[in-house]
Amino acid sequence: MLVFAIGSGLGVHSPLVRTIAVVHIKEWYFRAPVFIGDTIHVRSKVVDKEVRGRGRRGNVTWQRQLVNQEGKVVQEGVSVTLVEGKANVPPADAGAAGS
Repeated sequence: MLVFAIGSGLGVHSPLVRTIAVVHIKEWYFRAPVFIGDTIHVRSKVVDKEVRGRGRRGNVTWQRQLVNQEGKVVQEGVSVTLVEGKANVPPADAGAAGS
């Protein structure tokens, strides 16, 4: 579970989204052991998106693989996260509007 937690942390940077919570883990498989000194990276793919709260947030379903330094998949599965939506992001020119 420690490797899963580390992978979750690495996954928030690719793509960059503001994750509010992990909603649930649909399926997760432990394919191989991870040893002290191993290097782990994450492969992520968006499987589904669902807008919620009038665009202020949404559920994203991810297919993720945790891969070691040899390119071997050590863990993989599908999880759902609650992320911040575009309705929460202020427009880029909001400060210039009052000029």
